[in-house]
Amino acid sequence: MENVILMEKKIIRLNESQLRNIVAESVKTLIREATDPLEKINMFVDQANEAYREAEECQGGDEHPLMDADGNCYGLTGKIRIDGRGYIIFPFNGFANMYEPQRIRIISKAGGKIRILQGDYYTEGWRDAAKLLKSVIKDAKRGIGYLEKYDPNWEYSETKEEYKQNMASLKNMNKSIGLKSGVGSEYISKPV
Repeated sequence: MENVILMEKKIIRLNESQLRNIVAESVKTLIREATDPLEKINMFVDQANEAYREAEECQGGDEHPLMDADGNCYGLTGKIRIDGRGYIIFPFNGFANMYEPQRIRIISKAGGKIRILQGDYYTEGWRDAAKLLKSVIKDAKRGIGYLEKYDPNWEYSETKEEYKQNMASLKNMNKSIGLKSGVGSEYISKPV
């Protein structure tokens, strides 16, 4: 099937892939230029929730599918959402209280107008919420990458050379997915 576009009085023939790329770019442009800032915020929240869902699904429903750069795993007890009072709720769930639920005010209503709070020295506002949303998306990718690339065979070494190779493989994997280089090295056993 051939798609035809009339552009500046010229007919341009596109294949399916080219048409898909044009549509994707148009959607991205519409999102960037959305007039309602709440739409942008909701889209960003949806992106973070979708990234979390993908990580959870990839890891078979694990309770803590997200992984920060230090190798700490955590999860969410529900969806990230904006409540009726203008707070964005992050229902974090982590080990040893490292990640506790957070509530950040991002919207205020005055005189029938909605105002986006950008953030200030009280560490409350859209900038801080956006940082957390970005970290959820990044940590979801990191969690998926760790699950896909980690090889349990690295944990056992019979020779010093094999131990060095396993450590090098672990460090390369950590670098490729955005973890600190030493994360997981305590699980690599030295030969006896």
